[in-house]
Amino acid sequence: WRTGDLIASDEPVADVIDRLRPYYSGVILLADDELAAQTITGVYSLDDPQAALKAIAEAHHARLRQVSPWLVIVSK
Repeated sequence: WRTGDLIASDEPVADVIDRLRPYYSGVILLADDELAAQTITGVYSLDDPQAALKAIAEAHHARLRQVSPWLVIVSK
């Protein structure tokens, strides 16, 4: 995080999203237990948490639903 990046190496999606939450200006709801348990590896910019969420979702064929400016739902 010191370089402005979130680095994940074979970590559960839920853990990576938890680490991303402080950088997102709203609430991130991970609404799929199966997706939460899947692992992911990658480098995500903390300067653009929305793009990081999009990349995480795309890697697992999940979807992001922006319910309001303050709530995004990640699900399969």
